[in-house]
Amino acid sequence: MDDALKELVFYRTKTCDGCGYCVQTDKTGKSPILSLMLEYDSVKLMKCPLFPALHWNKPTPAMQHLVKKLFDYSEACGS
Repeated sequence: MDDALKELVFYRTKTCDGCGYCVQTDKTGKSPILSLMLEYDSVKLMKCPLFPALHWNKPTPAMQHLVKKLFDYSEACGS
């Protein structure tokens, strides 16, 4: 993953706020939250894998290209 995609994923993914959505169906209360500690550009944050926040009010052509690049990367990883 190149730096442009890393930046997109890091800054567009929701920072975990402990909402509990990821463990809401756990009746035992023992499941850990799904957030992951990620680091980009010397910034470390707990990120929620369930809410990538890939939405924009007015996407630019450059942003559209970057998002397409992210989906192409995801498809290549799944093959």
